[in-house]
Amino acid sequence: MFQSIFSLIVHPIMCGIFGLIVSEEVEIPNEAAEAASQVLLPRGPDSLGVHFEPGAMIGMRRLAIIDPEGPCPPIFNESKRLLAVGNGEVYNHTAIRKQLERSGHRFRTDNDLETLVHLEEEALPDWELGLRGMFAFAIWDRAERALHLGRDRFGIKPLFWCGDENGVAFASTLPALKEMLMAIGSCGKADRLPKYLRSLATPSGWKLNNEALLWYLDTLCVPAPMTIYENVHALPPASRILWQLGQAPALETYWKPTYEPKRKLSLDDAIPLFEESFRESVRHHLVSDVPVGAFLSGGLDSGYLVAEAASQMGARLSTYTVGFREANYSELPLAHEIAGCFGTDHHEMLLDPFTQGDLPSIVSAMNQPFGDSSAWPTWAISRAVGKNLKVVLAGDGGDELWGGYPYYAIHNMGRWLPRNDHASGMDHPYDTSFSSRARRVLGDLKRNPNDLYRRWRHLDPNGSFWEKILREDFKSPGVEFPRSKSSGSAHDALLERDVRFYLPSDLLEKVDTMSMAHSLEVRVPWLDPVLFEVVAHFPSTLKINGGITKWLLRKSAEKRAGWLPQSVLKAKKQGFAIPIHRWISNELAGLFHEGPLDRNSRVAPLMDLVSLRRYYEAHRAGHIRLGHALWAVLVLDIWLRQNGLEPS
Repeated sequence: MFQSIFSLIVHPIMCGIFGLIVSEEVEIPNEAAEAASQVLLPRGPDSLGVHFEPGAMIGMRRLAIIDPEGPCPPIFNESKRLLAVGNGEVYNHTAIRKQLERSGHRFRTDNDLETLVHLEEEALPDWELGLRGMFAFAIWDRAERALHLGRDRFGIKPLFWCGDENGVAFASTLPALKEMLMAIGSCGKADRLPKYLRSLATPSGWKLNNEALLWYLDTLCVPAPMTIYENVHALPPASRILWQLGQAPALETYWKPTYEPKRKLSLDDAIPLFEESFRESVRHHLVSDVPVGAFLSGGLDSGYLVAEAASQMGARLSTYTVGFREANYSELPLAHEIAGCFGTDHHEMLLDPFTQGDLPSIVSAMNQPFGDSSAWPTWAISRAVGKNLKVVLAGDGGDELWGGYPYYAIHNMGRWLPRNDHASGMDHPYDTSFSSRARRVLGDLKRNPNDLYRRWRHLDPNGSFWEKILREDFKSPGVEFPRSKSSGSAHDALLERDVRFYLPSDLLEKVDTMSMAHSLEVRVPWLDPVLFEVVAHFPSTLKINGGITKWLLRKSAEKRAGWLPQSVLKAKKQGFAIPIHRWISNELAGLFHEGPLDRNSRVAPLMDLVSLRRYYEAHRAGHIRLGHALWAVLVLDIWLRQNGLEPS
C-alpha cells in the first residue's frame, strides 16, 4: 500500500532505545532506566524520555537532527493505547501519513514515530516494507500487553533483545541491555523478574556463547541472531519480534533480497533509471536541520556519492578523509583530487599506530568482539568529525549493491574454467611466496561460488591456523555460511550473501558502533530500498562486464563529463584497511605481549599460548602473514578483560 510513496520531508530521531516488559504485578525500578540511559548517552546526548507503567518501562535517548527543540519520545497514538520509541529515520513518513489521514487517523506531531504508531493501528501485513529509511523501533500495545520490535531491511540500525513468554527486554546496544538488567540485580530487586530475565540480572548470568566465539574467530564478527552471550539475541535485518505476555516471542522475516526477474535493459536505458533513483536517495539523505558532511575515501562509491551530494547542496559540502603514512594503504591523494573537483571543504587526518592508546576505548564501544581492523580508522575519523558535525554521508553499501569485491571479478573471469570444489589455493592461505599466491589465484578462478565466498570471507578458510592454536575443547569443523537461496546467477548468489551476512554483521555494525560512540549519525544513500530494487534487477552484465566491476556506475560517471577523475575510475579497489600486518609486528608488539601472550592472558583457556607465540614470531619474521588473525586475538583479549570474562 505504501511502497511507492516517497517524500523529501523527514523528522529523524537518532538515538538509543531500551525497554523491559513483564507482568503487571511487577514494579520496574528506576535504576534500570538510569543504567540503560547512561550507557546510551553518546547515542542520544540531547534529551531523555522514559515511560513507566505497571510491568513496563520503555525509553530512549535522543540525538536531535531535525527539530532540535522538539519533544523527546515515547510517542503515543490518540487513545494513548500505543506508544513507540525508535532509532533512525523514515524518509517517506509524511507521504504515508497523508494516506493515513485520509483513512481517519489524526496526528499531533511531525515525528516519524507517530506514523509508525498509526501503521500499527492499521495492522496491515508486512507494513514495514513500505518504510524507506534506517530504523530500529519498539511499539508497545498497552491494552493487549503486546510488543512489536522491528529493524530495517539492511540492518543499518541495531537492536538486541532477550526474554521468553514471561517477559522481554531490549536495547540498541548489548552493553545497555546488560547494564539495564544487572542494575535491577544490583539494587536487590532481581526477584521481581521472571526466571529467564532474572538469570541475566547478575554478572554470572552473562555467559559466553562458544559458537559465537568460533564465528568471531573465523569471520571477525558475530552474525545475527547470535550474540557473544548465550540466551541474548540480535534482531536480524528485515525482521520483527512479536511478543505478548504468556506467549513465546515470535521472530518473523518481512523481506529478503531478490534479484529475479531481470529487466531486459540496455546500458543506455539503465543509466538514467539508476541516476534518477540515486539522485532521489541522496536528496532524502541530505534533509537535516543541522549541517551535513561526508566521509570521502577516494573510492568509486564514496566519490560518486560526494559528487552527487555536492551538486545538490546549496552550501559547500564538508568532506573528511583518513589516511596512513604507508602509501600503499592511503587513499588521501585520490580523495584530495575528488574534493578539488567539487570544491568541498576538505579535511584530512593521518592515523598512525602511536595512537594505540585509543584501543581500549575502541573496544569498549563494541557491542561484542569485532575483529575488522578498519574499526580503528572509522573510530578515529568519527571522533574528529563528531566535534563539528552531527550528520555525515558515507559510501557503505555500494560494493554489496553492485558486486564490487575482488571475488566478483574472479568469479566472472573464471566462469569458463572447470569448477573444482577442492582447489589447491585453499591449502596455503598464509604462505607469502609467489608460487603459493599464484596457486591461490588459480584455485580461486576454478572455485565454485560457495567455496569462493568461503575463501574470501573466512579468516581461516580451511582451519589450518585455528586448528593449531585452539585448545581441543574449542575445536570444531568450522562455521559455515548459509547457502544462497537465490534462483538467479552465481553472481546474484554472491550478492545475496554479502547483503545478508557481511553488510549487516561487519560493515554496518562497525559504522554504527564507531560513529555513535561520538554522537555522529552516518547515513548510507547506497542502501536506499528503492535504489536497491532498481539495481538488483538490472542484468548482471551491467554490474560486471569483462571482469570490470561496477560497470554501469563507471559508465555513468564517464558519461557525465568531469564527474569523477579518470584516476578514480581506473584505481584498483583498496578498501578501508590499515597496515595491520606491519603494525601488529612492530608498534603493537608491546600490547600483544602484555595481552594475549601474557601469563594472565584472557584467551589462554581458548588458545594454546605456546603455539600462539610461535605463530606470532613467525609473522614478525615475515615467514607468514597473520596480521588479521592476530589482530582478532588482540581485540578479543582486550574485550574479555574489559568485561571480566573468560572462555570456558
